[in-house]
Amino acid sequence: MDVNARGTLLLIEDDDADALVSETIFAQNLPEMTFKRLKNYSTAESYFARLKRNFDTPAPACVLLDLRLGDGDGEALLDLMVDHPRLKDTIVIVLSGDSSNPRRDLDRPGVACRMEKPDTLGAYKRLLETISTLMHATQLSTTPTSARSSDNAQHHQPAA
Repeated sequence: MDVNARGTLLLIEDDDADALVSETIFAQNLPEMTFKRLKNYSTAESYFARLKRNFDTPAPACVLLDLRLGDGDGEALLDLMVDHPRLKDTIVIVLSGDSSNPRRDLDRPGVACRMEKPDTLGAYKRLLETISTLMHATQLSTTPTSARSSDNAQHHQPAA
C-alpha cells in the first residue's frame, strides 16, 4: 500500500501526553503523511460514520487504536472498522496496555498487529519510531522502482 496515496495516519488515543509524543514522532519520521487524532470513542464513531457518507474524504492509510478509551470500548471500534467498506485496505495497529488475550484482536480482519503499549516514555518513543519505519518501508515497497530511482538521484548527487 502506498501511504502517500491516502496520506493520513489516524490515531485514536485518549491520553494527551501519548498523543503529543505520537504526533511529534510521526511529524519527524513521516512528514509526507497527515496526522489526525481522535480523542475518544464517540469522536471516532462519528468520524467513521462521516467517512461512510463523505467520499471526498480519503480513508486513512493506517489507524493506530488504543483499546482503552475513557468513554467506550476500543473492541467495539474494531468491530466498526472491520465492517466499514472504506477501511478494507487500511492498516490497523492495535495498541494496548492490557496484555491479556492478544490473539482475539489479531483474528479480526484488517488488524495487522497488536502491540503492548510500553510503560516508559523512552520505550513508547521507540515503538512509535518502529511503526514509522514500517510505514515508510510500506511506502517504498509499493512505489515503482523507477520513481524511487529518480527520487534517489535527485537527493544523492555525487560530490564534485
